[in-house]
Order: sequence, then C-alpha cells, then structure tokens
Amino acid sequence: MQKQRCQTCKIEKSLNEFSNNRKAENGRCKACKECEKIRSKARYKKEGEKMRAQMANLRKNNYEKRIEIERKSRAKNKEKNRPYKNARQSIRNRLVSDSKYVIIYKDLKRIYSEPCFNCGSLKNQSLDHRIPLSRGGEHKIGNMLTLCQPCNASKHSRTIMEWKLSKIKKGDD
Repeated sequence: MQKQRCQTCKIEKSLNEFSNNRKAENGRCKACKECEKIRSKARYKKEGEKMRAQMANLRKNNYEKRIEIERKSRAKNKEKNRPYKNARQSIRNRLVSDSKYVIIYKDLKRIYSEPCFNCGSLKNQSLDHRIPLSRGGEHKIGNMLTLCQPCNASKHSRTIMEWKLSKIKKGDD
C-alpha cells in the first residue's frame, strides 16, 4: 500500500486519504483531505462574501449557458431521474384517485371553454388547481381553473395569490 506525507500536518497517510490532482506528479494533492477541508473552511470564512458575490455575478452573466448545461444534463441523466419523477407522479395520482369528488364531463367542458385565468388566451389550455395538490388542495371543481400552458408552467406549485404577487413584484403584469 502506497503512502504519502501530508505537506500541512506532516503525517504519513495512505494515498486514498488524498484528493486526486491531475497536475501533481503522483496524481494526488500534497495536503490530505482533512487538512484541505480545514483550509477551505478558513478561506470561506475569510472570503465568503466575495466568493458569493462572484458566483452570483457568474450565474447572472452566463444565464443562457447555464440553462443549456442544465438541459444537456437532464437529457443525459433522463433514465437516472425517471424514478424520482415517477414517484412524484404516483403521489399526485394517489391524491387524485383518493378524492371523494367526481368531476363530470359537463364540468370539464365548461372549464375548458373558459379563457386562461391569467392572460385570456384560448390556445393550449390546461387545467390547474388554484391550491396545488402538493400544498393540500383538493381535486374538485371549486379548486380548478383554466390556464394556458405558459401561464401554468410559470405558476409551478404556488397558489394563485402567491403567483399573482410574484408577478407584481417582478413587474410582469
């Protein structure tokens, strides 16, 4: 078993206690993981505010690039994330199926004939819950409304009031 001496604590340790470093001669960092952790915490304590500002600026200036990277990652890891997505959907389906309320075709037809609750569009309509199922809302007519796909996507899992207030704060409406 190969060993290496930590440059910081001067203790000889096995190589698996050192992080990988492609630039180093032996492919490992000169300081052990413990010492690097201590050094990193001290640096963050000293320069944390500056580091957070740099990261916020980086996120802001590279928004499109970051979104593209996230899309590629989602596409690449689709199979890996599928169980989580299916689990969320099964919980939602269980909430809807356990509902005591039956929504009849006539009510659905009436709801779909209404324009988007937010923008008034009659295209790409979808049903949405005023109080989302994930937040304790019920699957019944009184909790349903029509939204177009873009509006529904921007609402996420917020209530109608939360969504409207967030739009006012942003100045979208």
